[in-house]
Amino acid sequence: MRRILTKAADCFVTANADRILISGVAIAAAFAAAFVLSGLTEGVLRIPGGVGFLQNYGLIAAILGDAVLFFLAKKYLECCQEIAKPSSFGPVKGVRTLHIQFLRDLRLKTPLRFILYLFVIVGLIALVGNTSLHIRGALSNQWTEFVFDSLDHPLSFATNKAFSLYSWLLVLPFCAYISIVATRQISRITEALDRNESVKYDLLHSDNAGGFAQMRIATFYFNLGVLIIYLQIALYTLTFNHANGFQLGAYAATTGVLLFGNFAMFGRIDKMISNKERLAHDQRKNKAYQGDRLNFEILKYYTDVFSKNSLQKRLTAVTISLKSAAIAIPPILKMMTLAPS
Repeated sequence: MRRILTKAADCFVTANADRILISGVAIAAAFAAAFVLSGLTEGVLRIPGGVGFLQNYGLIAAILGDAVLFFLAKKYLECCQEIAKPSSFGPVKGVRTLHIQFLRDLRLKTPLRFILYLFVIVGLIALVGNTSLHIRGALSNQWTEFVFDSLDHPLSFATNKAFSLYSWLLVLPFCAYISIVATRQISRITEALDRNESVKYDLLHSDNAGGFAQMRIATFYFNLGVLIIYLQIALYTLTFNHANGFQLGAYAATTGVLLFGNFAMFGRIDKMISNKERLAHDQRKNKAYQGDRLNFEILKYYTDVFSKNSLQKRLTAVTISLKSAAIAIPPILKMMTLAPS
Protein backbone atom coordinates (compact mmCIF):
# COMPACT_ATOMS: atom_id res chain seq x y z
CA MET A 1 0.00 0.00 0.00
CA ARG A 2 2.84 2.38 0.83
CA ARG A 3 4.41 1.79 -2.58
CA ILE A 4 1.10 2.50 -4.32
CA LEU A 5 0.63 5.77 -2.43
CA THR A 6 4.22 6.86 -3.16
CA LYS A 7 3.76 6.13 -6.86
CA ALA A 8 0.49 8.04 -6.90
CA ALA A 9 2.16 11.00 -5.16
CA ASP A 10 4.99 11.07 -7.72
CA CYS A 11 2.48 11.02 -10.58
CA PHE A 12 0.48 13.82 -9.01
CA VAL A 13 3.53 16.05 -8.53
CA THR A 14 4.80 15.58 -12.10
CA ALA A 15 1.49 15.61 -14.03
CA ASN A 16 0.07 18.89 -15.30
CA ALA A 17 -3.30 20.19 -14.11
CA ASP A 18 -5.09 19.67 -17.44
CA ARG A 19 -4.10 16.02 -17.58
CA ILE A 20 -5.27 15.53 -14.00
CA LEU A 21 -8.61 17.16 -14.82
CA ILE A 22 -9.13 15.00 -17.90
CA SER A 23 -8.26 11.85 -15.94
CA GLY A 24 -10.58 12.82 -13.07
CA VAL A 25 -13.50 13.53 -15.40
CA ALA A 26 -12.88 10.29 -17.33
CA ILE A 27 -12.86 8.20 -14.15
CA ALA A 28 -16.01 9.93 -12.88
CA ALA A 29 -17.73 9.37 -16.21
CA ALA A 30 -16.77 5.67 -16.13
CA PHE A 31 -18.22 5.28 -12.61
CA ALA A 32 -21.37 7.19 -13.59
CA ALA A 33 -21.84 4.91 -16.61
CA ALA A 34 -21.30 1.83 -14.44
CA PHE A 35 -23.88 3.05 -11.92
CA VAL A 36 -26.45 3.75 -14.64
CA LEU A 37 -25.89 0.44 -16.41
CA SER A 38 -26.10 -1.59 -13.21
CA GLY A 39 -29.15 0.42 -12.16
CA LEU A 40 -30.88 -0.22 -15.47
CA THR A 41 -30.02 -3.93 -15.33
CA GLU A 42 -31.38 -4.31 -11.80
CA GLY A 43 -34.17 -1.74 -12.10
CA VAL A 44 -32.92 0.44 -9.24
CA LEU A 45 -32.33 3.80 -10.85
CA ARG A 46 -35.38 4.93 -8.87
CA ILE A 47 -36.98 3.00 -6.01
CA PRO A 48 -40.50 4.04 -4.87
CA GLY A 49 -40.36 4.50 -1.11
CA GLY A 50 -36.59 3.99 -1.12
CA VAL A 51 -33.38 5.46 -2.53
CA GLY A 52 -32.36 4.55 -6.06
CA PHE A 53 -29.16 5.73 -7.71
CA LEU A 54 -30.78 8.83 -9.22
CA GLN A 55 -32.34 9.61 -5.83
CA ASN A 56 -29.01 9.48 -3.99
CA TYR A 57 -27.98 13.11 -4.40
CA GLY A 58 -25.02 12.73 -2.08
CA LEU A 59 -23.54 9.98 -4.23
CA ILE A 60 -24.11 11.96 -7.42
CA ALA A 61 -22.43 14.97 -5.80
CA ALA A 62 -19.53 12.75 -4.75
CA ILE A 63 -19.03 11.49 -8.32
CA LEU A 64 -19.08 15.04 -9.69
CA GLY A 65 -16.89 16.35 -6.88
CA ASP A 66 -14.28 13.61 -7.22
CA ALA A 67 -14.01 14.51 -10.91
CA VAL A 68 -12.47 17.88 -10.02
CA LEU A 69 -11.01 17.55 -6.51
CA PHE A 70 -7.62 16.32 -7.73
CA PHE A 71 -7.56 19.18 -10.25
CA LEU A 72 -8.33 21.76 -7.56
CA ALA A 73 -5.66 20.25 -5.30
CA LYS A 74 -3.16 20.48 -8.18
CA LYS A 75 -4.03 24.13 -8.87
CA TYR A 76 -3.66 24.85 -5.16
CA LEU A 77 -0.28 23.12 -5.24
CA GLU A 78 0.79 25.14 -8.30
CA CYS A 79 -0.01 28.37 -6.45
CA CYS A 80 2.32 27.27 -3.65
CA GLN A 81 5.08 26.42 -6.11
CA GLU A 82 4.67 29.75 -7.92
CA ILE A 83 4.92 31.69 -4.66
CA ALA A 84 8.21 29.95 -3.86
CA LYS A 85 9.83 30.92 -7.19
CA PRO A 86 12.60 33.52 -6.84
CA SER A 87 11.06 35.47 -9.74
CA SER A 88 7.94 36.16 -7.66
CA PHE A 89 9.51 38.25 -4.88
CA GLY A 90 13.22 38.04 -5.55
CA PRO A 91 15.58 35.95 -3.41
CA VAL A 92 14.06 35.63 0.04
CA LYS A 93 16.09 33.93 2.75
CA GLY A 94 14.83 30.46 3.60
CA VAL A 95 12.20 30.17 0.85
CA ARG A 96 14.27 27.84 -1.35
CA THR A 97 14.88 25.52 1.61
CA LEU A 98 11.16 25.55 2.40
CA HIS A 99 10.35 24.67 -1.21
CA ILE A 100 12.72 21.70 -1.25
CA GLN A 101 11.17 20.47 2.00
CA PHE A 102 7.73 20.99 0.47
CA LEU A 103 8.55 18.76 -2.51
CA ARG A 104 9.83 16.05 -0.16
CA ASP A 105 6.58 16.27 1.81
CA LEU A 106 4.56 15.87 -1.40
CA ARG A 107 6.57 12.83 -2.48
CA LEU A 108 5.98 11.19 0.93
CA LYS A 109 9.64 11.29 1.91
CA THR A 110 9.14 12.95 5.32
CA PRO A 111 7.31 11.97 8.53
CA LEU A 112 4.30 14.01 7.37
CA ARG A 113 3.40 11.04 5.17
CA PHE A 114 1.91 9.38 8.24
CA ILE A 115 -0.89 11.95 8.07
CA LEU A 116 -1.83 10.51 4.67
CA TYR A 117 -1.58 6.97 6.04
CA LEU A 118 -3.91 7.98 8.88
CA PHE A 119 -6.45 9.39 6.42
CA VAL A 120 -6.31 6.18 4.37
CA ILE A 121 -6.86 4.09 7.53
CA VAL A 122 -9.89 6.24 8.44
CA GLY A 123 -11.27 5.76 4.93
CA LEU A 124 -10.67 2.01 5.16
CA ILE A 125 -12.49 1.84 8.50
CA ALA A 126 -15.42 3.75 7.00
CA LEU A 127 -15.50 1.41 3.99
CA VAL A 128 -15.38 -1.71 6.15
CA GLY A 129 -18.09 -0.33 8.41
CA ASN A 130 -20.29 0.57 5.45
CA THR A 131 -19.83 -2.85 3.86
CA SER A 132 -20.58 -4.65 7.12
CA LEU A 133 -23.94 -2.84 7.37
CA HIS A 134 -24.89 -4.24 3.98
CA ILE A 135 -23.71 -7.74 4.83
CA ARG A 136 -25.50 -7.77 8.19
CA GLY A 137 -28.67 -6.35 6.66
CA ALA A 138 -28.69 -3.41 9.09
CA LEU A 139 -29.33 -0.74 6.48
CA SER A 140 -32.53 0.56 8.08
CA ASN A 141 -30.55 1.53 11.20
CA GLN A 142 -28.44 3.98 9.21
CA TRP A 143 -30.36 4.88 6.06
CA THR A 144 -33.48 3.12 4.81
CA GLU A 145 -34.29 -0.50 4.10
CA PHE A 146 -34.71 -0.03 0.36
CA VAL A 147 -31.47 1.23 -1.21
CA PHE A 148 -30.12 0.58 -4.67
CA ASP A 149 -26.78 -0.83 -3.46
CA SER A 150 -28.07 -3.50 -1.08
CA LEU A 151 -26.96 -7.12 -1.49
CA ASP A 152 -30.23 -7.75 -3.31
CA HIS A 153 -28.68 -5.78 -6.17
CA PRO A 154 -25.16 -7.23 -6.49
CA LEU A 155 -24.08 -5.18 -9.53
CA SER A 156 -24.99 -1.88 -7.88
CA PHE A 157 -23.48 -3.07 -4.59
CA ALA A 158 -20.14 -3.92 -6.28
CA THR A 159 -20.12 -0.65 -8.27
CA ASN A 160 -20.74 1.48 -5.18
CA LYS A 161 -18.07 -0.32 -3.18
CA ALA A 162 -15.57 0.16 -6.03
CA PHE A 163 -16.36 3.87 -6.10
CA SER A 164 -16.10 4.10 -2.31
CA LEU A 165 -12.69 2.43 -2.50
CA TYR A 166 -11.54 5.02 -5.05
CA SER A 167 -13.07 8.00 -3.25
CA TRP A 168 -12.43 7.16 0.41
CA LEU A 169 -8.99 5.58 0.06
CA LEU A 170 -7.49 7.70 -2.72
CA VAL A 171 -9.24 10.95 -3.65
CA LEU A 172 -10.28 12.30 -0.24
CA PRO A 173 -7.14 11.23 1.71
CA PHE A 174 -4.78 12.58 -0.96
CA CYS A 175 -6.61 15.88 -1.39
CA ALA A 176 -6.81 16.36 2.38
CA TYR A 177 -3.08 15.61 2.73
CA ILE A 178 -2.12 17.95 -0.13
CA SER A 179 -4.26 20.70 1.37
CA ILE A 180 -2.56 20.35 4.75
CA VAL A 181 0.96 20.26 3.31
CA ALA A 182 0.32 23.12 0.86
CA THR A 183 -1.39 25.30 3.48
CA ARG A 184 1.54 24.70 5.83
CA GLN A 185 3.90 25.72 3.02
CA ILE A 186 2.01 28.94 2.28
CA SER A 187 1.98 29.79 5.97
CA ARG A 188 5.74 29.30 6.30
CA ILE A 189 6.47 31.31 3.15
CA THR A 190 4.19 34.06 4.42
CA GLU A 191 6.26 34.28 7.61
CA ALA A 192 9.46 34.51 5.54
CA LEU A 193 8.00 37.25 3.32
CA ASP A 194 6.65 39.14 6.29
CA ARG A 195 10.08 39.21 7.93
CA ASN A 196 11.73 40.45 4.72
CA GLU A 197 11.32 44.21 4.37
CA SER A 198 12.63 44.11 0.78
CA VAL A 199 9.43 42.36 -0.31
CA LYS A 200 7.14 45.19 -1.36
CA TYR A 201 3.54 45.50 -2.46
CA ASP A 202 3.67 46.85 -6.02
CA LEU A 203 0.69 49.13 -6.54
CA LEU A 204 1.05 48.81 -10.32
CA HIS A 205 1.85 45.12 -10.57
CA SER A 206 0.39 43.43 -13.64
CA ASP A 207 -1.38 40.76 -11.56
CA ASN A 208 -3.65 43.49 -10.12
CA ALA A 209 -2.87 42.24 -6.61
CA GLY A 210 0.43 43.90 -5.79
CA GLY A 211 2.41 40.80 -6.81
CA PHE A 212 0.52 38.58 -4.35
CA ALA A 213 -2.06 37.18 -6.77
CA GLN A 214 -1.02 33.56 -6.25
CA MET A 215 -1.77 33.81 -2.55
CA ARG A 216 -5.22 35.20 -3.29
CA ILE A 217 -5.90 32.52 -5.90
CA ALA A 218 -4.70 29.79 -3.52
CA THR A 219 -7.35 30.93 -1.03
CA PHE A 220 -10.00 30.56 -3.72
CA TYR A 221 -8.97 27.00 -4.65
CA PHE A 222 -8.80 25.98 -1.00
CA ASN A 223 -12.32 27.25 -0.29
CA LEU A 224 -13.76 25.74 -3.45
CA GLY A 225 -12.38 22.29 -2.63
CA VAL A 226 -13.62 22.40 0.96
CA LEU A 227 -17.06 23.62 -0.11
CA ILE A 228 -17.42 20.78 -2.63
CA ILE A 229 -16.82 18.27 0.17
CA TYR A 230 -19.23 20.17 2.43
CA LEU A 231 -21.89 20.03 -0.28
CA GLN A 232 -21.41 16.27 -0.67
CA ILE A 233 -21.92 15.71 3.06
CA ALA A 234 -24.99 17.95 3.12
CA LEU A 235 -26.60 16.16 0.18
CA TYR A 236 -25.87 12.72 1.65
CA THR A 237 -27.59 13.86 4.85
CA LEU A 238 -30.59 15.30 3.04
CA THR A 239 -30.96 12.19 0.87
CA PHE A 240 -31.77 10.09 3.93
CA ASN A 241 -33.28 12.87 6.09
CA HIS A 242 -30.75 12.29 8.88
CA ALA A 243 -27.02 12.07 9.53
CA ASN A 244 -25.12 9.11 10.94
CA GLY A 245 -22.04 9.36 13.12
CA PHE A 246 -19.60 9.24 10.21
CA GLN A 247 -21.37 12.06 8.38
CA LEU A 248 -21.53 14.18 11.53
CA GLY A 249 -17.82 13.64 12.08
CA ALA A 250 -17.02 14.50 8.46
CA TYR A 251 -19.22 17.61 8.65
CA ALA A 252 -17.53 18.77 11.86
CA ALA A 253 -14.06 18.13 10.41
CA THR A 254 -14.86 19.96 7.16
CA THR A 255 -16.31 22.93 9.02
CA GLY A 256 -13.23 23.02 11.24
CA VAL A 257 -10.93 23.00 8.22
CA LEU A 258 -12.96 25.77 6.58
CA LEU A 259 -12.80 27.98 9.67
CA PHE A 260 -9.18 27.20 10.57
CA GLY A 261 -7.97 27.68 6.99
CA ASN A 262 -9.75 30.99 6.50
CA PHE A 263 -9.17 32.58 9.89
CA ALA A 264 -5.93 31.09 11.24
CA MET A 265 -3.99 30.58 8.00
CA PHE A 266 -5.37 32.80 5.25
CA GLY A 267 -6.37 35.44 7.76
CA ARG A 268 -2.69 35.87 8.59
CA ILE A 269 -1.84 36.01 4.88
CA ASP A 270 -4.48 38.70 4.29
CA LYS A 271 -3.11 40.70 7.21
CA MET A 272 0.44 40.50 5.84
CA ILE A 273 -0.65 41.58 2.34
CA SER A 274 -2.83 44.38 3.72
CA ASN A 275 0.04 45.68 5.85
CA LYS A 276 2.42 45.72 2.88
CA GLU A 277 -0.23 47.36 0.69
CA ARG A 278 -0.86 50.05 3.28
CA LEU A 279 2.88 50.65 3.68
CA ALA A 280 3.36 50.96 -0.08
CA HIS A 281 0.41 53.33 -0.33
CA ASP A 282 1.66 55.50 2.56
CA GLN A 283 5.15 55.72 1.09
CA ARG A 284 3.80 56.86 -2.27
CA LYS A 285 1.43 59.28 -0.53
CA ASN A 286 4.21 60.88 1.53
CA LYS A 287 6.28 61.44 -1.59
CA ALA A 288 3.26 62.86 -3.40
CA TYR A 289 2.73 65.31 -0.52
CA GLN A 290 6.32 66.43 -0.98
CA GLY A 291 5.52 67.41 -4.56
CA ASP A 292 6.58 64.24 -6.39
CA ARG A 293 4.36 64.33 -9.47
CA LEU A 294 5.11 60.75 -10.54
CA ASN A 295 3.99 59.27 -7.22
CA PHE A 296 0.88 61.47 -7.30
CA GLU A 297 -0.06 60.04 -10.71
CA ILE A 298 0.66 56.47 -9.54
CA LEU A 299 -1.61 56.94 -6.53
CA LYS A 300 -4.31 58.48 -8.69
CA TYR A 301 -4.15 55.60 -11.17
CA TYR A 302 -4.13 53.03 -8.37
CA THR A 303 -7.16 54.60 -6.70
CA ASP A 304 -9.13 55.04 -9.94
CA VAL A 305 -8.38 51.69 -11.58
CA PHE A 306 -6.60 49.07 -9.51
CA SER A 307 -8.29 49.44 -6.13
CA LYS A 308 -11.77 49.51 -7.68
CA ASN A 309 -11.20 46.37 -9.75
CA SER A 310 -8.78 44.46 -7.55
CA LEU A 311 -8.37 40.72 -7.76
CA GLN A 312 -8.99 40.50 -4.04
CA LYS A 313 -12.48 41.98 -4.34
CA ARG A 314 -13.43 39.70 -7.25
CA LEU A 315 -12.20 36.55 -5.51
CA THR A 316 -13.92 37.58 -2.28
CA ALA A 317 -17.21 37.98 -4.14
CA VAL A 318 -16.82 34.58 -5.81
CA THR A 319 -15.91 32.88 -2.52
CA ILE A 320 -18.94 34.37 -0.75
CA SER A 321 -21.14 33.19 -3.63
CA LEU A 322 -19.73 29.66 -3.33
CA LYS A 323 -20.40 29.57 0.40
CA SER A 324 -23.94 30.83 -0.12
CA ALA A 325 -24.54 28.24 -2.82
CA ALA A 326 -23.26 25.43 -0.59
CA ILE A 327 -25.79 26.45 2.07
CA ALA A 328 -28.72 27.12 -0.28
CA ILE A 329 -28.52 24.31 -2.85
CA PRO A 330 -29.18 21.30 -0.53
CA PRO A 331 -32.56 22.50 0.83
CA ILE A 332 -33.59 23.69 -2.66
CA LEU A 333 -32.89 20.24 -4.08
CA LYS A 334 -34.73 18.63 -1.19
CA MET A 335 -37.81 20.79 -1.78
CA MET A 336 -37.72 19.85 -5.44
CA THR A 337 -37.77 16.15 -4.54
CA LEU A 338 -40.71 16.67 -2.18
CA ALA A 339 -42.71 18.74 -4.64
CA PRO A 340 -45.69 16.87 -6.15
CA SER A 341 -45.11 15.75 -9.72
